Amino acid sequence: MAMMPLTIVTEGGECKVRSVRKTKTAPRLREMGFVDTAPLKVLSCNSAGVIVDLNGVRLALCRELASQIMVSC
Repeated sequence: MAMMPLTIVTEGGECKVRSVRKTKTAPRLREMGFVDTAPLKVLSCNSAGVIVDLNGVRLALCRELASQIMVSC
C-alpha cells in the first residue's frame, strides 16, 4: 500500500493514518486522533478542505492541514 497525503483521497475513500509530517501542528493533529493505524473515511473533499470521519467523529480540515497527514488506502 502506497502512502499519500489525505488531500489525494477521493470522497468515500477508507484509509488508515500512517504518519503525520513533523510540523508545529503535528502534536495537535495527534491529539485529535490522527495517530498511526487510525482508520478514517473521507466524507467530503473539495478545494477548501477535507471532512473525515475519524473514530465516529466528523472533523473538517483545511487543505494545508490535511496535506500533512499521510494515509494508505
